[in-house]
Amino acid sequence: MQDKKIKTNKKKKYSQLNAIWMGIFADILGFSFMVSLLPEVNNSFNTTSFQATLLLSSNAMFGIIFGPIWGKLSDKYGRKPTLIICQTGTLLSFLIFAIGQNYKILLLSRILDGIFGGNFLIANAIIGDVVDKKDRIKFMGNISLIFALSNILGPGISALLISLGQGMLFPGLFGMILSGLSIISSIFFLPETLKKCESKIPTLELNNESNSNKLTYTRVEKNNFPKFKLIQWAFYTLALTLVYSSISLYAYENFHLSAESLGILLMTAGIFQILFRMTLFMPIIRKLGEKKSALVGLIISCVIYFSLTLINQKWQLICIILFQGVAAALVRSVLSSQISKSVESYEQGKIQGFKSALDSLGQLFGPLFGGLLITFAPNSFFGLCSGLIALCALGFGMFPYLQKKKSKENYQRKINSEICIKE
Repeated sequence: MQDKKIKTNKKKKYSQLNAIWMGIFADILGFSFMVSLLPEVNNSFNTTSFQATLLLSSNAMFGIIFGPIWGKLSDKYGRKPTLIICQTGTLLSFLIFAIGQNYKILLLSRILDGIFGGNFLIANAIIGDVVDKKDRIKFMGNISLIFALSNILGPGISALLISLGQGMLFPGLFGMILSGLSIISSIFFLPETLKKCESKIPTLELNNESNSNKLTYTRVEKNNFPKFKLIQWAFYTLALTLVYSSISLYAYENFHLSAESLGILLMTAGIFQILFRMTLFMPIIRKLGEKKSALVGLIISCVIYFSLTLINQKWQLICIILFQGVAAALVRSVLSSQISKSVESYEQGKIQGFKSALDSLGQLFGPLFGGLLITFAPNSFFGLCSGLIALCALGFGMFPYLQKKKSKENYQRKINSEICIKE
């Protein structure tokens, strides 16, 4: 009876999050639209692959600067007002995108979206405010679901709307409608979640799977854990964005896939990722734990990216696109949860701001690097470079746990020396 009451209270408490999902989807959809529209931009505006990917990178360039600012503002003035301002900026960027009849106007719309690109990080901060630490992995996984849903609907919707003619008008109007709905939802249904409190040193357990393995960490070790996780996030995001943002151009250049064929493939990959999230995701997390699940996802990512150096058949490319979504769902959900749990509520905006800046850093250099590799480098370099970057993420993922092992050995050595002194 008591467990049922606790579940009911949690359900009521977490219902506050219903207002943010639409805004997250609208924010991600802008990036999804642009990835699937890159070949169309090339054809319509006679741009190079480098110029096309610059539409993605310009957005990220300003996100690096303004992401941490929005995060700190949300810590100071509250999540709700800051989120509404960012959502309004997204709506204006879609408006400019809709009237973009030349390359420069499209570039301006992406820059404006980068300046007001705080939607996603503030939504993550709200999750950190509301959701208990033990339940956070589930809700971070829900964000992966929204990413997958965007991958399914974004390419298909953009291809359909582009086919109606009028350039970028209809994709932009669709984004405006979603942004408007998210603003209305935030105004009327989102309560303020930020709770002001005194600064405290956050409690951190690097292994929450067994009480017998819990250790008391020093202040330095606690502070280092989110730093290493942020570095790991940066490397993995760079590898993932490099591949995801340029895979359409890679498929077009090497396998002659049309925008329509690629759209169908990306939609299928999104469906595959959603099925994984709804069936195997939580059982894997419960079976392996967060740490091992992230490592499995990173290993799969490394294998997939290095495989890009060897493939020469369309079916091989299809397998890579399908399974990279599964790996990304594991890695990004777990890392997001661990980063969020490493600080308290009053610092959620700050940590999510840095995380968002690293996302933007990946979105800045990923498309640029991918465009340069596809345009000027041998085909094998695309997979080789992304694989090496993912390998760096795997290495940084191991470091805090090696540090923990060293701390455990030092702790045991201290206990043994105390026993010897007593004897």
